[in-house]
Amino acid sequence: MIIIKDETDTKEAESYEGVRILLLTGSSIDRRAAGAAIKLKNITGGKLAVAVLGHSGESLKEADATYYLDDPDFADSDCRASGRICVALIKKVFPCDYVVCGTSSREGSSSSLAARIARGCDMEPSFSVSGIDRSDDGSLRTMRNGTAGSVSWKTAFSVSEGAWPKATPEMREGRRLNRIDVGLGVFSVGIKGSRVLIAKEVG
Repeated sequence: MIIIKDETDTKEAESYEGVRILLLTGSSIDRRAAGAAIKLKNITGGKLAVAVLGHSGESLKEADATYYLDDPDFADSDCRASGRICVALIKKVFPCDYVVCGTSSREGSSSSLAARIARGCDMEPSFSVSGIDRSDDGSLRTMRNGTAGSVSWKTAFSVSEGAWPKATPEMREGRRLNRIDVGLGVFSVGIKGSRVLIAKEVG
């Protein structure tokens, strides 16, 4: 697996002044989340970046930039530590308007990750979204559990099954970032930054 820092691709996305969308994923693309991110890109005309938590993994053909959050210290991060990593990425490297959370931590809880990012980045959380569209007034309309709603300008999404566009996963060159690049200490990520339960054997 070859990961190369692609200066042109990444800088174009980082300097873009329009709507910015970030898809968070693990080494395997979460196709529902990827479809939702592409839908947001199509609706808003914005730039889409994919952030992969790991040293390798799939990005998307439709992505304008790819980041690999690649550091041994990130290994075995739970949702709590993964949330810190993602918040740091958004604040330090890729400020964005919408975040779509795929499965990217040990627990596989994209809703918990969306909640942590929303809290850390002052965004509105929107969970288990099965559809996104544009309202007549230009705002975004969502569908959750058969009920229509709307979201604010800055939102962190987790998604469920829905009529999402088909995503095209592919291996992409991208920018590799470690914990120092995103400004995190060693005790805030990985096992050291996770809630680890230690069982003491009795008897």
